[in-house]
Amino acid sequence: MAAAEAGAGAEFSDEEFQALFSPEIQSMRDAVKDRTSPPTEPEGPILHILFGWGALPPRKIGIVSITADGDGRAKVGLRVNGNLRSLVLTGRFNQTGKAWQIDDIDYGRDPDRTLRGRLERMKSWPKR
Repeated sequence: MAAAEAGAGAEFSDEEFQALFSPEIQSMRDAVKDRTSPPTEPEGPILHILFGWGALPPRKIGIVSITADGDGRAKVGLRVNGNLRSLVLTGRFNQTGKAWQIDDIDYGRDPDRTLRGRLERMKSWPKR
């Protein structure tokens, strides 16, 4: 089981992090990078874009399992601070980059059950 602390370990550049996602998700992330959460949102980074709700620094995150879940989908079992949870990643193979890229993440609970849902909702947030 691989384990890390949220926000710790090998640091990705923003370009490397963006490359994990499909071009459509990259565009959606770019469109909201200048947004700030409104007063109606809880304070702090309560949603980690890859690990889901409650994966806050410096909580330990371990990957317990990864299993295929249909065409282009993978179910990922995580342990966050000792608590089991799962995510479902939907992806596609990028022929140009010869890499699998994340096209959506189902975090398994609301608010913002999916990555796409979160990015869509952030469009209405005020700019910094």
